[in-house]
Amino acid sequence: MTWQRSSIGPSRTVGWLAVVVCGVLTAVVPTAGWTIAHLPSIVAAPAATLCMALALWRFDLAPRAAWNAHGVALRTGWHVVATRWNGVESVRLTRSAFAGDRLAFRMGGRRFDVGLDRVWWLARPSSRYATRSQRLYERIQLAREQATDAVSDGEPPSLSRFAPLAGVLACWSGGLGVALLLG
Repeated sequence: MTWQRSSIGPSRTVGWLAVVVCGVLTAVVPTAGWTIAHLPSIVAAPAATLCMALALWRFDLAPRAAWNAHGVALRTGWHVVATRWNGVESVRLTRSAFAGDRLAFRMGGRRFDVGLDRVWWLARPSSRYATRSQRLYERIQLAREQATDAVSDGEPPSLSRFAPLAGVLACWSGGLGVALLLG
């Protein structure tokens, strides 16, 4: 069997679209004269959109989980954890109509919840999207079951802590440059 790295992450299209919107807001809002906390608009708007862009980078663009024949890596909140498959005690799919589906990994007596997507509400109008969580859960379970027969040498995958940060900062900087030229 040929093993390759697989991953789960949020909708990159939605995430990058939101980053572009942040860049446009960075450029346009200072010209409108809006302000936050009595700061000049040329300072307030870029500061607010930088915070939004960094949140998008951290929570909407970076992969949530990756796995291969040797183990799994998870990104939960501000933590990145990687372990071999024999360190994963259980994996469950938890469903929520309010917050979207999550994978719950039990490792070393601790529970790590991995959100599957920010646009969970798309499950209502899309039958393909409605079964996405179940398909991802089944792929992870299959990988975990097959990993017991896999070769034991090798490392679990890793998740970069700074995945698309350069692109996010470039988009925000471009918007700031336009704001400075217009202001």
